[in-house]
Amino acid sequence: MSKQFKNKICVYCGGLSTTGDHVIARDFFPLSSRANLPIVPACAACNNAKSALEHYLATILPGGSAHPVAIEVQRKKLGARLAKNRRLTRELGAGMRPLPNGWGSIPLRADTVQRYMQFVAKGLAFHHFGVVIDSRFGVEGSVWRTDGPTALERMHEEHGDRLTRITASFADGAFEYIAHVARDYVPLSLWQIRLYGGVAMGGEGNDLEPGGYEFGAAIMLAKPRRPIWGTGWG
Repeated sequence: MSKQFKNKICVYCGGLSTTGDHVIARDFFPLSSRANLPIVPACAACNNAKSALEHYLATILPGGSAHPVAIEVQRKKLGARLAKNRRLTRELGAGMRPLPNGWGSIPLRADTVQRYMQFVAKGLAFHHFGVVIDSRFGVEGSVWRTDGPTALERMHEEHGDRLTRITASFADGAFEYIAHVARDYVPLSLWQIRLYGGVAMGGEGNDLEPGGYEFGAAIMLAKPRRPIWGTGWG
């Protein structure tokens, strides 16, 4: 990795960076779709912790989508990844459940998704604003359904004069996001993050209704001093 990312501030923890980290891991995509993914400074500890989350999610999430990139990742990478991680293979096998349509469902660690979205939001905030998210802010990860108008879209309609909207697409459309950013208080923001056009989740034994989902994250004030956008958020 280029020396330009060493001896900077780690965007995830504020420590000293030792390497550059792809905000969204290359493992989510085939070699042909990895160009120009955002890279930020990171320390070894954060890079390793984030990589562990990415290995898990890059193995599971492509199976929830019919996006061409997701299908290619499954075809070329899934077998090798499971062969190298017998523990994960056993976990998925033990949790697999048949579905009426003949397909099967596998368990997904919700806390892993949430923690990973926290990393991604911090990385994207630095990529776009050059801001390191420190102790003044809190970051929360979440999931949202992809169908119908989202709460974020309604919020933008109501408070658009106080928001800046950022959109980006990478990896042949397999990684897309929209950011709703407070114009008067960067980096307060809400991020809609869509992998593979949305991932099918939910069903029996899950708090989510079956359907397509995208991921999200909110960067908020850790100790709110005033309502943001009139909603009390932040």
